[in-house]
Amino acid sequence: MRRAVLLLAGVAALLAGGGCSSARVAPSAGLGAAPDDRVLASGAADKMARVIDLATGRIVRSLEGHAHHVLGISWSADGRTLATAGADGVVKIWNATTGDRRKNIEG
Repeated sequence: MRRAVLLLAGVAALLAGGGCSSARVAPSAGLGAAPDDRVLASGAADKMARVIDLATGRIVRSLEGHAHHVLGISWSADGRTLATAGADGVVKIWNATTGDRRKNIEG
């Protein structure tokens, strides 16, 4: 579990590309606001990550695929990519716009 969170920290640093504030790179948190502050991603014990529109409070995207609860969330600097870390030891990279999973990184 800790290994996935540490791996997410490394992925978060890569996604940030040096142009991301530390507030956006919070790999140990189950919450993360997109760089434009319009949406918030949250991880949960139900093995899902959700993207929530902050203006309406509506869930705009549900990201399913972890075998255990989602521990961490990190956004890319441009807000187009989202990384999630699960208690299953896997970091998943998602297209934040479509919800398509791009890659799994097993740690």
